[in-house]
Amino acid sequence: MGIGPNEKVSREDGLSAQQVAFAVWLVQSGTVKQACKFSKVAYSTANKWMLDAAFLEEYRRIAQVAVSIARVRLETGIAIASDFLIETVADDAADLPSRLKAAETILKYTAHAETDSQARTDNPALDMVRRPQDAPTTPRN
Repeated sequence: MGIGPNEKVSREDGLSAQQVAFAVWLVQSGTVKQACKFSKVAYSTANKWMLDAAFLEEYRRIAQVAVSIARVRLETGIAIASDFLIETVADDAADLPSRLKAAETILKYTAHAETDSQARTDNPALDMVRRPQDAPTTPRN
């Protein structure tokens, strides 16, 4: 027998399985309307939940996990792409235009990363990437 949507799960915060599912959908979809649709929660119910401290804490926790996963995936993709470009530059069998384009791309993005990193160091307000601890306190409608 499964847990009903409104039953409390064995959680210290007392949230129901449906509240947790809604929080996950809210993080994934980004809008209350879509999260309500996917999780089959009434909009009025969702609005009540979003005033609940325990729900907001769970939403922030789920958002932090999602951001961490996305960063790992992005960093992995960047590493794979960088390795490919470096291999292309070093590959004597590759045609010269391809090798030059790969080298140009490496230099371009390295320079951009260094400039961006220095700007963020000089002015933290330029950091457009939200850190997990900066997750919004209330979800977007």
